[in-house]
Amino acid sequence: MAISKTTKKWLVISAIIVGVLAGAWVIFKKLKSNKSNKEIADQAAAIESGLTFPIKKGNGYDNAIENDAVLLIQRWINYAGVSGMSIIAEDGKFGEETEYNLWFLTNVTEVDQEFFDQMKTELGIA
Repeated sequence: MAISKTTKKWLVISAIIVGVLAGAWVIFKKLKSNKSNKEIADQAAAIESGLTFPIKKGNGYDNAIENDAVLLIQRWINYAGVSGMSIIAEDGKFGEETEYNLWFLTNVTEVDQEFFDQMKTELGIA
């Protein structure tokens, strides 16, 4: 059974519409966040004074300074993410999702001081 030209045309149009909608959703999720870069930048000095490196899975659950640092890492992951990569929650908790996506992008599962400073620079916070 052959597919008619009209059916093929509608399949192509449908695929394009789905692709555009998916792309718009990804862009929207990247732009939407709980805290702006300026708010995170305002917290950078406080983060630096009380933070212990490396930042790793388990950080951010009980400590406000760690929470802000993990939030910055999550913001960087979403900023640096590749096409097709899901947007992670910017909740300040370094869990499985944050660890996996950090590894996926960088092949590391912990963030040292140098890498943290690089993330801040790339986000325009440093």
